[in-house]
Amino acid sequence: YLKLGDTLSAIRDYVTLAEQFSDSWGEVGLLYKAIHKSNEADMALEKGIKKYQDQIDYLRKTKQAAEMQQLSLLELMVIKEDFKQAIKYAAELEKEFKLIQHFTLLRYLKASAEIGNNSFAMESKSELLNFIKLNKKSISGWGYELFFKWLNITEISKEKETLIRSITDHIKS
Repeated sequence: YLKLGDTLSAIRDYVTLAEQFSDSWGEVGLLYKAIHKSNEADMALEKGIKKYQDQIDYLRKTKQAAEMQQLSLLELMVIKEDFKQAIKYAAELEKEFKLIQHFTLLRYLKASAEIGNNSFAMESKSELLNFIKLNKKSISGWGYELFFKWLNITEISKEKETLIRSITDHIKS
């Protein structure tokens, strides 16, 4: 549908998927953002956030690892452009995460939220990029497509978008 320019049909299909699988709500939200329906976009992203929160609660109750779901939740907060909440959540995760692959993704997502929030310390950029360079090989099972889609349609300043894109390119390559 998207290749045909039928975004509304694509949204309907993604909503059907999202109701079954939480990882499709980000796609739904971005499709709504692309057609300038910000209320619908926020509602879709909130549904995704809620689904991830439910999954995390279940995984914790059953004593299973939840880090990838927590990172996906953080990613949706950034895509929703709820940067203050994303920074707050990232600070909570910093206390919990032990594995370097999770911590590397956490630092990248937190930096993205800080950039969006105008609270990123530019003097720490080279240290962050060096940390990513040293540790990105440990990352597996993470995709950057949703983030790149968001960067293509975000309304944050071009300067912020370019900075986030450069850090994303650095961690992805």
